[in-house]
Amino acid sequence: MLFGKSETTQLRHIFAIEALKNNEINYVKEFLGHENIQTTQIYTNLKEKEVIERFKKLETI
Repeated sequence: MLFGKSETTQLRHIFAIEALKNNEINYVKEFLGHENIQTTQIYTNLKEKEVIERFKKLETI
């Protein structure tokens, strides 16, 4: 397996946050398989600094 569960989750989070920068919440909702838009909206509250830190962790793989 290329990535473990933790890394896969981080990649999903990074994707979601980047896509949300372009106001593509419905696309993100469908891609992540969320049934409720409120679940997807959680990603709008994550800080860019947090995303950068997660991405840096992935670079060490």
